[in-house]
Amino acid sequence: HEKGSGLGTQLASTRDWEEFLKEYNCITSNKKVLVIIITMKKKLTNKRIHFSDEDDEETGKKKKKSTSDDRNKRNKEKTSLNQIPKEKNINEEDAEIAKNVMELHSKWYCNEHERSCYVDLTRHIILTTNHLSTWARSIVS
Repeated sequence: HEKGSGLGTQLASTRDWEEFLKEYNCITSNKKVLVIIITMKKKLTNKRIHFSDEDDEETGKKKKKSTSDDRNKRNKEKTSLNQIPKEKNINEEDAEIAKNVMELHSKWYCNEHERSCYVDLTRHIILTTNHLSTWARSIVS
């Protein structure tokens, strides 16, 4: 697995995760804002096939049509999904959202479940990263 990509890191093993946590603690102890952006590779199950209007005379089936423009467009989409933003490209709003996510995570951290939970009288509702991110965005706006 390739681990280094600009300022980002891919966590491929438990050791990578432990090293990330050490770096995270070092950064947060210096009161710096850390933005974590996660991208997941999506497995394509439905491949789109483009056909031309011309029928193949021998088989009666339509001919497959694929242009280099289509392939280039797909390759551009792949690289933009996996792109790790540089520190200078992170705007103030994203930094504020990341700061709010960290604060919400700290405030609602549950020692019983070892993660963020919303405690409602007798039950614990687990807060995912998506919950915290949505909550943080609503605070900023």
